[in-house]
Amino acid sequence: MASRSGFDIRIFADGDLQLDPMQDFAMRSRSWLTAANHNFLPLTRILTSLGTLGRRDEPEALFDVLHLVYRRNRPLVGDKTYGFWSSAIWRR
Repeated sequence: MASRSGFDIRIFADGDLQLDPMQDFAMRSRSWLTAANHNFLPLTRILTSLGTLGRRDEPEALFDVLHLVYRRNRPLVGDKTYGFWSSAIWRR
């Protein structure tokens, strides 16, 4: 799912996880990075579920890259969606 959406997953020797936009992120994200896209809600659920399951690295890595996406595409993502993402990550 990550690479199809335009993200590269890096796992470091210490177990840290990082998601980064791929070089062709703009092309790969066209299918989901649109105003009021229905895929934004499942991202919120993923953040919440990972936290509920006691995971730390995965939701933080996902939120970090979603924060970057929001900063670069604020009109498409919207403040309301970003608020849901923020609440999901900080609720843990």
